[in-house]
Amino acid sequence: MASELGRGQRASRDLRPTYSASKTNLNNYAGTETVEEGAREAVRLALLGPDGPTGTFTHAKLGTLPW
Repeated sequence: MASELGRGQRASRDLRPTYSASKTNLNNYAGTETVEEGAREAVRLALLGPDGPTGTFTHAKLGTLPW
């Protein structure tokens, strides 16, 4: 998908929230964060410009995580 967008036009990022991140019905409310806390990283990634980091694992509180 990113290659179809063309170089320099826009960024493409994938987001995969963890199963245990937010307290929702999906995990029987066993998560460690509220829905608002779980959404924080999604919003941060959505607001990054096209020159933002790619190819990393990140967490709203912990920052960039090692592969």
